[in-house]
Amino acid sequence: MYINKKTRDKINEINTFTDAFRNSIGFEKWLDDKKKYIGIKEKNKCICSKCQKEFISNKKINDYDTCPNCNQKLLIKRSRRFDDKEYCMYLINYKDDNYILRNYKIRSYLGSNDSMKHIITEYGRQLIDNEGYVEFSSIINTMRKTLSGYFYINYTEDVSYWKPELYVSTYGSCYVDNGTVKSKYFNPRDIFINSDEVNVEQLLGGLYENNYSLELLSKAKLYNLANDYYCFKKGKFEEVFGLDRSYLKFMQDNNITYNELELLRQLKIKDYSLIKFFSNVPAHLLKELLELCNPYDLINYKIVSKDAYLYCDYLRMAKELKYNLKDKKILYPKKLKAKHDQLMKEIQIKKDEALSKKIKRRYKKLLSNYYEDDKYIIYPVKDINELIDESSQQNNCVKTYAERYAKAECDIYFMRLSNAKDKSLVTVEVRNNEVVQQRTKNNNDTTKEQKNFLKKWEKNILRKGEEKYV
Repeated sequence: MYINKKTRDKINEINTFTDAFRNSIGFEKWLDDKKKYIGIKEKNKCICSKCQKEFISNKKINDYDTCPNCNQKLLIKRSRRFDDKEYCMYLINYKDDNYILRNYKIRSYLGSNDSMKHIITEYGRQLIDNEGYVEFSSIINTMRKTLSGYFYINYTEDVSYWKPELYVSTYGSCYVDNGTVKSKYFNPRDIFINSDEVNVEQLLGGLYENNYSLELLSKAKLYNLANDYYCFKKGKFEEVFGLDRSYLKFMQDNNITYNELELLRQLKIKDYSLIKFFSNVPAHLLKELLELCNPYDLINYKIVSKDAYLYCDYLRMAKELKYNLKDKKILYPKKLKAKHDQLMKEIQIKKDEALSKKIKRRYKKLLSNYYEDDKYIIYPVKDINELIDESSQQNNCVKTYAERYAKAECDIYFMRLSNAKDKSLVTVEVRNNEVVQQRTKNNNDTTKEQKNFLKKWEKNILRKGEEKYV
């Protein structure tokens, strides 16, 4: 690709500074801690992939345990096939209070002799000003490749040159040296090193503005919440967090995230295991579940964490058919999918004229939310036959949403490839101008690229002009 001289000079300037900047000992240790190790379990015996020694473990598969020989934290696995990838960043000072953000990928995989191998690759760099804006297009090296909308790292290729890239993530785990970022009233590094993930641009913007909420959350040692400082405003504790002050220590001890705060508001129980269990259950579904179910019973009924949408659909249909949901055999069926399908057959929506007219009116109202880019297109449901066809192609139960869609209780959209508009790709549910469900065929999750498209659509079309507050 052709790169003009001004851009080439800027790339060389960034790389000259970065290459001369030596990684700190702290950053090297931080990277080392990011390397993954597994414990290969057979019955109750486990082999540590770091020290190769055997020990007894009662942990379940996919739980974590610590090797008693080398004190390494291990992810317990039964299979020897393991290949994990993690993306992280390193923020360093540049001139005039600007920053360079370095993007890394850490690959951890099990090699021969059951020992872990690690490859650490720097694939991208970004120049960010002191207000948190990417001042210059991100740059990537030749190791970063793109394939059908996805990117991957080609470890076999040397870094021969760097080129501009429109987008490189500024979100994830990030390391900063002490003094890299400064604030008059608190140490911003505390947020970086104590947060699971940060939005670097957003955080730098808050520091530049001397944001009050950012300072308040950092001083309160609520570091993960500090990443979402823009969601908070001044007020008493109860007004800011939606909880009374007795919850503060619990919030600090577990360094809760904004999503976990929303769960805590609903559960009102100081039990972090509950919060972790329900972390993948959307808030509107959890509200429905808690109206009928005891939260600890839901933990035992593990299907909830795997397919909350299917279970909530089942509960709605059972209520409509006036089933006795006080009977635990009905409330927690052993074969959920079979019971769900049974109820769906009992209340399948008839294609009556009144419902079709309502859906067509909804389509005309929502048509202003039509959106497309070079690859994808998204548009609202036009009639009940489209819902039935989508349900058939995707093997999901979206056709049962027809009445809710017609009554404006939710909005249903179809996301498709621009060059294959008749072929189902992603079924999207929207409530209050926010995407609450996005599923591909067989209720599988969307790809990162598809998620990014939906985020752009939500921000630029659905929520245009809105502000997010607690």
